Amino acid sequence: SRLLRKSSTAEGLPQITLEDGYYRQETVDLVPGSSANAFSFADNRNELRVALTQPIFHGLRDRYFLKYTRSNIEASLHSLEEARRALYASVAESFYTALQRQGEIEALEDTVQLGRERYREVQARNEAGLARRTEVLLVKSQLEENESSLTRARNLLATARQQLAYWMTVSVDLPLQDDLPLPEPPVPATGDPAQEATIQSMIEVAKSSRSDLLRQEKEVESARNQVAVARGEHLPTLDLSGNAYLDRTNYSTFAQETDWSAELNFTMPLFDGGRTRANVLSMTSKQRQAELSYSELLRQVE
Repeated sequence: SRLLRKSSTAEGLPQITLEDGYYRQETVDLVPGSSANAFSFADNRNELRVALTQPIFHGLRDRYFLKYTRSNIEASLHSLEEARRALYASVAESFYTALQRQGEIEALEDTVQLGRERYREVQARNEAGLARRTEVLLVKSQLEENESSLTRARNLLATARQQLAYWMTVSVDLPLQDDLPLPEPPVPATGDPAQEATIQSMIEVAKSSRSDLLRQEKEVESARNQVAVARGEHLPTLDLSGNAYLDRTNYSTFAQETDWSAELNFTMPLFDGGRTRANVLSMTSKQRQAELSYSELLRQVE
């Protein structure tokens, strides 16, 4: 986006080039007369000049394109902030998922330990004739189910840790611990007169600070400037061209004594087969799409 803005700025600056043109034509055998100082009959010529072209007016297209690039930069910055926010959410989700799996493992380890003690106890009672074989099999089945759940929970924990390491780009080998105190609920309980006012206040804060909403606003602004750029193609253009002649060989005396020249070029578009109109309609459609996307996102935020 920043490079696009630099390109846009360059469109309004003069262009200076060094040009060397070699010209050759068929030999013309004419005897110079009184116009010998104004025309050259040489069959080859060489001209070295510095050329300058300065755009003066291009239907305000340069101005609106520069505005478009500025909005585009701001939209990209908000997109970057939104990416940071999404990354933070992904890290937090992976962290608490791993923490949840870790808690499940601790609970299942206690359950399996108790199940094993229960299984040994039932086996001893069965050997003593105090418990039936079916009771032993039932306890064994429950123990194996708990051991299977423990193995599955350990695998899920390993996966969650790998996902957390992926988002953080560092290895996660240390025990996970959450000592963050839980904040008070920001919204009053149902029935509290201040609940509606609090919710409306939070909505207004979201509208003015959420990076995704701010990005979409700038995209709408960019689309409007693109429409203005397209409409500028209906307007005339005016350019200034200048040449400073450094060296001329085999030119007429008049041409060789000329050190510089300047020219104003005015161009008025009359007919282009409907290309400009189609471009304006296309940009208007994109503006409408951006406005609808903003409206949808605004409702989602609310």
